[in-house]
Amino acid sequence: TYLNTIIHIRDGFENKVAMSESMSESMSELMSELERARMQVVLGYLNGNKKINSVIAAELLGVEVKTASRLLSKAEKLEILKGEGKTKNKVYSVL
Repeated sequence: TYLNTIIHIRDGFENKVAMSESMSESMSELMSELERARMQVVLGYLNGNKKINSVIAAELLGVEVKTASRLLSKAEKLEILKGEGKTKNKVYSVL
């Protein structure tokens, strides 16, 4: 839900996930503010876990699986995350 999303976003910012300078620049320049906030939550999750898929990301973010999938795919194109596998079984990890 919306409230859970806000709490997760705040948790992501409080964890202050370590990002490389290039990762931070890619997120700042090529992602909307909402995408950046959601990506912080995803990176916070990946700080404690090795991999994430669109179903887990959707649950964390309180969005549809397709929305989470688009975010993860965009992060892969921006070389923030590395994707492995095909469509429905695709998992992502930090580069």
